[in-house]
Amino acid sequence: MTFTWTAVEDTSGVTYVLEISNSPEFTGAMLRKEGLKEAKYTLTKEEALSDGSYYWRAKAVDGVGNESGWFTPQLFKVGGEIWI
Repeated sequence: MTFTWTAVEDTSGVTYVLEISNSPEFTGAMLRKEGLKEAKYTLTKEEALSDGSYYWRAKAVDGVGNESGWFTPQLFKVGGEIWI
């Protein structure tokens, strides 16, 4: 499964943070990836999620440490249902 979001440009450079949670408030995020160089991330086999509903969000961090707000969280489902 690959997550993609809108890329941000900044002369100081940009990395991204991705969070996945089973809570829309992202309390106790199940997965957090920091320092991503691209505006996408593909889960590894070890990060595969069990059936259920999840939320994901991402944000940008520029080269001097300024963070954007979180991009709009998205709901998705794993299992016998259609991905949203």
